[in-house]
Amino acid sequence: MSTDGHNVDIAAPGTGGSAADKVYYGLREDIRASSVYPWDRMTEKTVAAHFGVSRTPVREAVGRLAAEGLLQRHSDGFGLVLPSAETISGLYEARLAIELQGIRRVAEGEASTTVRACSGSRPGGRRSSPNRKPPNPG
Repeated sequence: MSTDGHNVDIAAPGTGGSAADKVYYGLREDIRASSVYPWDRMTEKTVAAHFGVSRTPVREAVGRLAAEGLLQRHSDGFGLVLPSAETISGLYEARLAIELQGIRRVAEGEASTTVRACSGSRPGGRRSSPNRKPPNPG
């Protein structure tokens, strides 16, 4: 739900649903579809008008979305939760660690063994049979 006047008519999945569910699922979809911008400040009144409901279901839906970490309350309404610089830095560090581990595995040859194990193939290109017992070593 952008301040540009673009309206999305979203109801709760399935049939029926309360007014709070309509607002909850509608706002979630608006957030997912990038219809809500980080600088948008929404109020109960504007969201209620957008979804054609009273302010009580809006309060309930916003509370649920805030509990999920998608929205945060401000003195002048509410808006998207924006990650801090520290959070973004931590995400990049985690990504770097994961990518470096993947590079190490490829360099050490572990990745090809894992791929073969997951695909059911054996060295030499032969596929293992799910009904076949492994050979007895003794």
